[in-house]
Amino acid sequence: MEAGAEEAIGFAREYAALSGPFAPGDALRAAGAFGADQPLDLAVSVSAALAAACDTGVGKAGAWLLRASERAWDLKRLSDQGLLEVAKLWRRKQGMDPATNDLLDALDGRGDFSSAAVAAALEATEAGRDGALPDLPRLAAALEWSGGFAPAASLLARVQAALSRADQKRRGDLLLEDGFHGREDLSQALVDWIRAPEDRQGRVRALYVSGLPAIGKSTLLEHALRQVAGLGVNVVVARLDFDRASLDVLDRLGLSLELARQVASQAPEIAAELRAARLEAVSTREARVKGGRGRGFLPYALIEALSDYLRDSKRRLVIVLDTLEVLRGRGETHPGQLFEWLDQLRRAGLGPLVVVAAGRGDALEPVQDRVAVPLALDSLTETDAAALLAQSQTPPQLWGAIIQRADGDPMRLRLLGAVARREGAAGLERDEGATVTLYRSLESRLGGRHGKIARFVPLFRRFDSRLLGEVIAPVVVRRRLSAVDAADLWAGLKEQTWLIGGQSAAGWLEPHRDIRRRLAGKLYEEGSDLAHKLHRRAARWFSRQAAPWAAAESLYHRLQATRWEEDDALKGMNLEAGIAFEQNDLDDLPAPARDAVLRARGERSYEGRGYAAAAAGPVSAEAAGELRMLIGRGDLTEAISFYENVFRPASIDPVGEAAEAALVLLWRTGRWREARRLADERAWSRPWDEALFDAWPEAALVRLEMRAEFKFADLRRWFGEAGNEDRRDRTTRLIMASKANLAAGALGFAAAPQRLLPERTDTVAAVQALWSLDAPREDLQSALLIAEERRRRIDPAPAAEARSFFSQARDAQAMAILSPYDDLGEWLLRDRRDGRLHDMLNARVAAFPEFAALRHDPAAPAATLSALGLTAEWLSAAGFLLGDQDLRSIGRSAERWRSTAAGWWRYGRPPRNWQGVETGLDVVTEDRLEDLSGGASPGEAARAQLAAWAGGEVGMARILRAAKLDRLREDLAQASPKEPREQAQRAASKLSRRWIPAAFVPALAILAIEPQGTDRS
Repeated sequence: MEAGAEEAIGFAREYAALSGPFAPGDALRAAGAFGADQPLDLAVSVSAALAAACDTGVGKAGAWLLRASERAWDLKRLSDQGLLEVAKLWRRKQGMDPATNDLLDALDGRGDFSSAAVAAALEATEAGRDGALPDLPRLAAALEWSGGFAPAASLLARVQAALSRADQKRRGDLLLEDGFHGREDLSQALVDWIRAPEDRQGRVRALYVSGLPAIGKSTLLEHALRQVAGLGVNVVVARLDFDRASLDVLDRLGLSLELARQVASQAPEIAAELRAARLEAVSTREARVKGGRGRGFLPYALIEALSDYLRDSKRRLVIVLDTLEVLRGRGETHPGQLFEWLDQLRRAGLGPLVVVAAGRGDALEPVQDRVAVPLALDSLTETDAAALLAQSQTPPQLWGAIIQRADGDPMRLRLLGAVARREGAAGLERDEGATVTLYRSLESRLGGRHGKIARFVPLFRRFDSRLLGEVIAPVVVRRRLSAVDAADLWAGLKEQTWLIGGQSAAGWLEPHRDIRRRLAGKLYEEGSDLAHKLHRRAARWFSRQAAPWAAAESLYHRLQATRWEEDDALKGMNLEAGIAFEQNDLDDLPAPARDAVLRARGERSYEGRGYAAAAAGPVSAEAAGELRMLIGRGDLTEAISFYENVFRPASIDPVGEAAEAALVLLWRTGRWREARRLADERAWSRPWDEALFDAWPEAALVRLEMRAEFKFADLRRWFGEAGNEDRRDRTTRLIMASKANLAAGALGFAAAPQRLLPERTDTVAAVQALWSLDAPREDLQSALLIAEERRRRIDPAPAAEARSFFSQARDAQAMAILSPYDDLGEWLLRDRRDGRLHDMLNARVAAFPEFAALRHDPAAPAATLSALGLTAEWLSAAGFLLGDQDLRSIGRSAERWRSTAAGWWRYGRPPRNWQGVETGLDVVTEDRLEDLSGGASPGEAARAQLAAWAGGEVGMARILRAAKLDRLREDLAQASPKEPREQAQRAASKLSRRWIPAAFVPALAILAIEPQGTDRS
């Protein structure tokens, strides 16, 4: 690591902890890590460490925001050290934006954030006085960021509750201000669904309301909820609107915290208790371990508090999932991941739970089995249609004909209403359609050149008089319009309210999106070369405009022009301005352009989705880049889906970018057999380390990890080669920048850097501290606390064990909870869809009486076993019993790591100062052996333990055949007579050296020293 990096990282974190959303460059400059006189490596190290603690890409500016758990940790550290006041003064000198100023004022208790001011704002809001409500979101944000260190922190729960109640009331009143008419059958279906929740034991299913925008989905739901309340059903409503970027299905902790926040806002009596539980959930040390699950775990203590409240208050929880088309847009697997979280909530005891979902079209198509009751709002009711026509002042005598012709389509209704207002009944009788009728009427009314120009206005998202005269006119009528003529045409178009949806202060008119799309579509269908020329000209024209949004307009038109251009038209195009495009804008674009923008924004494209056929031939560079993007953001579930739909049917060049991305995915998700085959294909023509540090960093790291797992000694020699002393440092930087956990496996021991992960708990360093007397011990203490935290998720009241004495066996078993291989096991559990692995692990948990009191989730049995420190045991046992090559390979790596953590170095020659065991038997296995042999009937206990792992006679027979106990007894008999305890240890050592799964070794060792034949083999 670059000299001075740890100090700079500390300052950067202080900057972030005392800021609202911030620009990362500002934090680096404040920390002294960025500047002409500083090495680039320092900035990279600090940036990587800070990014690991932040949510990045916050808001349109792409700011960073320190996560709540990290902020709470830093503020507490500063407070405990007596440095918080000094840090606040330092931060004020760095320059502040309004959000940061609010946070610092909240920490100081100044101005609007004093306890008295916040209490006054609350009193004004609760009393219904005007003027206080707009300040509540600001108060809530700053107090939330303060992490409990603000003088007014105790009022945060009341602020959030008041804000939520006001928002809900305003939302409901707005939706129902015109009353609710029609659709009584759909409303009753919703009421029935909420009143009679499904069986609490099954998978969560939803009532799904689908329909076009503005069709009335939200109004229907609000009306149904008020009906339910009128019937005396006491509900708590939590709305998760996935149009909010902050709601992410990869962040189960964040979803759970948002759920608890909304419940607290409707339950003031437990708001403070739930806030305390939320703070505890985000203050977990889990985020401090490399590759930790962090935001991916369920905060069981918080969910239990919610469950207790619902049960005691006899209220039912209604979770409303809204804008699900946006969620599906983020990834085909995201709806499924959302319902997996809901399943987890239900299994944790949260209920009665009712789920109502809403979205456009087929948003839940990937999880059709999760839709219990579909309600389709495909069309307007006659009552709704009449209300809309009345609002637009359409002659009542024409309503019947309009409603009949519109057939429930809101846009068609609006267009037909405009035709009727303009041309009367005669206009409705034409067969050419309302859109064409209106446009021909417009062309006729404007006449001549103006009419021809107006025909092409729908190609533009916005236009002013200058654009009409300088862009459209030269293409369509081959001459510019004078400023007067252009202004006259602009004024005429402005009057077309059926076409124009808005106007800015600068004179830009914006056509209605849906109408513009329909009219532009007809121009594209005509194949007019004029449309192509107009888009090209508009792109150049907008590029010369000074408005901040002009770059996005220029790009929009350049992308539209690719409809008429070659396949490579998008290559080299700067797509940065596409960050400003909304979903409707993306929907306007041709498919290749839309996908290119999505990929440039780091979002999921439409390639490889359920409704898109996979392209034949080699994998494209764009698809390879998208897979890399999915891996980089940690969305491996979506990455697997993309790989299966795009990569699997195609051909992959083993030395190309696609193979590089595929290798990383296969390795990271436990498909080691496929990964090794792909790496072997590459090795035919390229050395494994060719251009290693010039490759995609994640791919370089995977190549190093594979080398460490399978050729550890070779990798250690490679690190020590003369003239390449920087290899360890460069590898360390790769490890620091990656979100993956596996670098803490064999690679961590091979690279053995001094301080691998500043501001993070280094499990490799913790193992070395446990078995090397001169190693620093801070990582060990932190690691043991994190291990205890993980265990408490499944065992909230573990057996008390005094920590007043040093026990290497106990601490080594705790370290096994932090095995870097547990994530791989989780992925294989998902991947093995025949259910055998899942059933086997659940059976093993059920077979051990001591596991009966655990908080066990049957859908995630591997998590239970791993939280007990049994990752290596279940991986190797399952691989052996099921004959699964991936499980066996990963199990062996996990066993090597577990044994090393327990004192038996299994990576070749041990390092200097290693003070581990010399018997070939790790201390955890020895401890388990002692437990068995110390009982009243060791043989019976051993057979019972083995049977629990074996799962039946077939499994037992396989284990005994592999153990070859008769031969083992013969080996033991050749040695000089020993005590049974020593004989059992020798037997266990021999079995371990033969890679018999660790789960079986203690029991087999006991059976080996019993008289021949007692094992019934």
